[in-house]
Amino acid sequence: MDPLLNGSYVHYGMGLPTSAYATGAVSTKAYNSNSSDHSADPSSSSSPGAAPNMNILLTIRLLMQGKEVGSIIGKRGDQIKRIREDSGAKINISDGSCPERIVTITGSLATINKAFAMISNKFEEVS
Repeated sequence: MDPLLNGSYVHYGMGLPTSAYATGAVSTKAYNSNSSDHSADPSSSSSPGAAPNMNILLTIRLLMQGKEVGSIIGKRGDQIKRIREDSGAKINISDGSCPERIVTITGSLATINKAFAMISNKFEEVS
């Protein structure tokens, strides 16, 4: 069974400008870390009724105006480096050739939430 799930959508408001919002969870990978085949089968748990040991990898994308991304990147990329290190999430920002840029955040739910909160706080500081 392929654990890759597509089509899950998430919308975050959090007081961000209308141009900066999460467009969706583009992929979710789940696998049981106790299993050698990385299947998402909950029946492979060691004891009945116990929660399976699942590692879930999520990806969300934020659509932002190019001028808004500058406050997230910071001078010499200092801000984005700090957000990456402090949150533990993998963050990628599309190139600046378009008026809108895509910020892709990948990680566990906790790391994505932390990165998103840090990005939201940056917008509150600028406003």
